[in-house]
Amino acid sequence: LLLLQPLALHNRPSSHARIIPTHIPHLLSKSFATRTPAMSLEAWLWIIIVLIAIGLLCVMVHSLLGFDELANGRNPKEICDSLNVFVLPEYAAHFALTLLLLFNGDWIALLPNAILVAYHANRYANRPTMRHQGIYDPGEMFQNSHHKQCDNECRMKLALYMVCFFYYLYRMMFTLLTNDDE
Repeated sequence: LLLLQPLALHNRPSSHARIIPTHIPHLLSKSFATRTPAMSLEAWLWIIIVLIAIGLLCVMVHSLLGFDELANGRNPKEICDSLNVFVLPEYAAHFALTLLLLFNGDWIALLPNAILVAYHANRYANRPTMRHQGIYDPGEMFQNSHHKQCDNECRMKLALYMVCFFYYLYRMMFTLLTNDDE
């Protein structure tokens, strides 16, 4: 709430009093930049990393639900088509996240992410021959062992993304709170 102070003008009766906020001289005396500290580049990097991690978690949950539907007897072509759409965006987002961690100099989080980026590159290089982009072939999904392997891969990546997400969230909060103290 604004603290307002009525001021009466010299020639006017008090019923026509003007209301002027008492904090205006305070605002005019200090510039806006000196009162509000700007967020550092590191804080912005952590915010972007957390947002990318949320997107990766959503992709993994979508993939896990797709593999669950596949286990329940749904058409493998439909499932693979819906999953293959997100393969390259997932890999690109994870690569961008890893580059941000490298730029930020966080070696603890960089190591598992760099290993996963190498795994993604190997997985995509050795993908089955298909006309479309992606790594999931409907013909191979009929094999129960391949389906289980893809399901386990998705679960492990979901676990890694979840652990990393909470670490990124902690680092973001720590960075934002330490920026306020400076």
